[in-house]
Amino acid sequence: MTAGSSMLASCSGPSRRSPLGTRNHVRRGGMRAGTTAFQRGKKMNQWKLIYLTLVITLLSGCGAIALQGSVTRFHTLDGSPKTFAIFPLENQQESLEFRAYAKTLSNELTAKGWKEELAETADVAIFLEYAIGGKTVTRSYPIFKQVPSGNATTTGTISSSGQIHATTTQATTLAVAGIGTYTDEEFVREVNLKMFSMPIWRASKKMEPVFDGTINSTGTTGQLPVVMPTLIRALLQEFPGISGSSTTVRLPISP
Repeated sequence: MTAGSSMLASCSGPSRRSPLGTRNHVRRGGMRAGTTAFQRGKKMNQWKLIYLTLVITLLSGCGAIALQGSVTRFHTLDGSPKTFAIFPLENQQESLEFRAYAKTLSNELTAKGWKEELAETADVAIFLEYAIGGKTVTRSYPIFKQVPSGNATTTGTISSSGQIHATTTQATTLAVAGIGTYTDEEFVREVNLKMFSMPIWRASKKMEPVFDGTINSTGTTGQLPVVMPTLIRALLQEFPGISGSSTTVRLPISP
C-alpha cells in the first residue's frame, strides 16, 4: 500500500566629592527631599531592570521549553476505539528512525484505548510521514542603558573654617538606547498521519481514508528525534477531535 501526501521539506554632570568637614553639618533647602527622591528613583530603576531581565529571558526561550503547533484534522471516525496496524512507506521500510516513531505512535494510541493488531484483522491502516527544514532568520532586541533623567541632587557640609564641601549626583533612568540584531536558525517541522479502512481494503482493494491529520510547528530545535514524540502527542490531543477543525496546541517538549 502507498499513501500520497507531499510534505514540507525543508527555532541589554560629573560627580565631584571633597572630604567632608567635621562640624556644622548643613542641609540646604530641598537637599533632604532631593536625596530621598533620588534613592527612591534608584530603587525603581533597579526593579525595572529586574523586570526587563525576566521578560527578555522568557522571550529568548530560556524559560520552560515548549512546542507550539497548528493541528488540522479531517476524519469520519465515530470516536470508539479501533484496532490498527502501522505500515511504513516505501522509503521507510528499512528505517530505524521510522520504527522508533511508529512505536511512539502505537503507545499514544494504545493509551487512548486503541489496540495494535496484525493487518489481517486491524480496523485501520496507519501511515506516518514527517519532515523538517531550516532557514536563517534575523531577530532584533532593544539595548537598554542608564541615561541622565534631567534631575540632579546636591548634598554637603560646611566646615569650621566656612568651607563648603558638596557632592552633586546626576539622576539616571533606564531607557532604550538602541536596537541590536542577531541571526538565528529556525526550523519548520511537519508530521502527517493518515488512516485507511482495512475492511474496505480487504473487500475491494480500495483505500478509503478515515482520518487525515497534520501538525505544523516552527522552532529553534532542529533535531527531529527530540521533538517527534511531542509532535505526535500534540497531533493526537483530544483525538480524533472535530473534523475540519484547525487548532493551536502548546505542549512541553517530552524528555
